[in-house]
Amino acid sequence: MRNPTLAQTFREVAEHGKAGFYQGRVAKAIVETSNALGGFMTLEDLAAHRSTFPEPISVNYHGVDVWEIPPNGQVWRINVFKQTQTNNKQKRRQAQQTKQQRRVSRH
Repeated sequence: MRNPTLAQTFREVAEHGKAGFYQGRVAKAIVETSNALGGFMTLEDLAAHRSTFPEPISVNYHGVDVWEIPPNGQVWRINVFKQTQTNNKQKRRQAQQTKQQRRVSRH
């Protein structure tokens, strides 16, 4: 498979650094596509972009470390899911204890 447009983009980034992406031909194509799909991005928006490099965050899920760069996304969801599972286990345990207590009190 060939993708000459992507190859040209890589060449422009290699030659011009971030300006090869956030300004010029690539930036114009991004803005045109965004706006054609109902977006409202401008060339000024792209030119003003500044990258940040936050510390990655992680969570262990069933023995697998899941990492991501904030803002929170999948790791946050996994933590919520883990908490839900823990809460459900606690509720089931409490329900079983209640059943056992009722059985004992009936006899």
